[in-house]
Amino acid sequence: MKTVSSFDKANNNTDELFQSYLIKYIYKVRFLNPPDLDSTLLLLRGHLAIEYFINTIFNLKLVRGKKDLTEGLSFDKKLKLVNSMGLINSDIFSSIKSLNKLRNKIAHEFEYRVNEEDLELLIKPFSKLVQNELVSNQGSTNELLINVLTTLLINLVHSAYELDKSFGGEV
Repeated sequence: MKTVSSFDKANNNTDELFQSYLIKYIYKVRFLNPPDLDSTLLLLRGHLAIEYFINTIFNLKLVRGKKDLTEGLSFDKKLKLVNSMGLINSDIFSSIKSLNKLRNKIAHEFEYRVNEEDLELLIKPFSKLVQNELVSNQGSTNELLINVLTTLLINLVHSAYELDKSFGGEV
């Protein structure tokens, strides 16, 4: 499974159906844009959106969305299950795993603030091409975090799209 990046989108390497599917779900990620949003809140909101799509992928694969089987499972367990079923690629898995560790640190250390070293751990799993693209389009810590979260979310939406399409769902 290939990582979908904004580079692919800009070069029209994704099909029209995926683009329409992405637009259908874009409301779930649009909250990542406020420029004055604190990086801690931005990360927590991004984590929540990522969990939504992990749940979607999991349920599409197992029950085609008729019943939520993710209830009662921790984020970490859901992530590992989706990865072990081959529904997300390894760089997305590794980056989300780092994101979850960072989210837990923020949740349990009152004074903790997201820093550049944290963000380096989030982009480390990606190819050099994707890393360079993420870093070159940033001007601040928040912008880099938005770029990383957007890349992760686009990939998760793409995974959900591929599952939905393979089962003949309405994309």
